Amino acid sequence: MKIISKSLDLSREEYFKKHLLIINPLLPVQLTDKEAEVIAAFMTIESELGKFTFDTTGRKEVRKMLNLSHGGLGNYIRILKDKGFLLEKDDELSILEILKPEKDIQGYQFKLKVKWYGFWSVGRRIFKRK
Repeated sequence: MKIISKSLDLSREEYFKKHLLIINPLLPVQLTDKEAEVIAAFMTIESELGKFTFDTTGRKEVRKMLNLSHGGLGNYIRILKDKGFLLEKDDELSILEILKPEKDIQGYQFKLKVKWYGFWSVGRRIFKRK
């Protein structure tokens, strides 16, 4: 089996965004690119402040980072809550745990496998597997 390997050196914000885009196909509900950017921006703030912050200061910083209006960010937060990526407990928001990567380095391992149903084809011809 041929293994494809690549190492990326990224800024903190790009690290979080790339992580979300890599795991996105594995999630039961997909994130849009902009939704991934919004979560990555909140993760970036968390790495700087030591906690995920969805308060006024955190939201203001994310709006500035992504050039979003107040209502635009509010819409993304609502959509992310509806999709289950942001959780609300005791009037505080938090990011779903599975979306959070390791602090400084994150590895991935995937295996893709072709599922055989007893038939195979060449061009338009279908053959039964023996």
